[in-house]
Amino acid sequence: MLDIVSAVSIFVVGQFILKSIIEPIQELKKEIASILGDMVYYANIYSNPGIDNKETIENVSSILRKHSSNLITKVSIIPFYNVWYYLRIIPNENDIKIVSERLIGLSNSLHSSPSKVIDDGYIADKNFKYANEIKKLLTKYYSRIPITKLIILFGLIVLFVYLLLSLKDQVLETYCDRNSSIVKSSCFDFNGTFLVYEK
Repeated sequence: MLDIVSAVSIFVVGQFILKSIIEPIQELKKEIASILGDMVYYANIYSNPGIDNKETIENVSSILRKHSSNLITKVSIIPFYNVWYYLRIIPNENDIKIVSERLIGLSNSLHSSPSKVIDDGYIADKNFKYANEIKKLLTKYYSRIPITKLIILFGLIVLFVYLLLSLKDQVLETYCDRNSSIVKSSCFDFNGTFLVYEK
């Protein structure tokens, strides 16, 4: 019975980690990959804003805005974000905000003429700079993880496993203590060995 409870507890904790941490991180990475792909696929559109037909422009503009909102949404649901960034698993949160802003900027610019002058240059040149900045910010975190960070990550995993095993032992010990008043009681020791003891 207690082995079943322990197994269920470990399963529940594992599912919690999977659903609340691992899957959100994977979803963010998928969104990043999709953005990088679209930066290549739609380069001819944002590099020459205002030239394509209205339907194409509206479609690409909508896709870029959707990427922007998706980034912010997916980042907001990842717990302990800075920990995963420190381990170079995901990008810096501030970089994500910049990328989101740049995507909105690209989206807004698609209805303009490529020869339109804004700030310090043509809008087509500005879009080209934005696109390169987006690619750079979304890929620079893939740098090799230093050995010290790998050791820290391994230590955290070992600590987590140890805490799970300790929790199981505490449950078993509590169960045994509560049944110690019974003349004959069944219990398991901490190695999983079935015990029958008499008081």
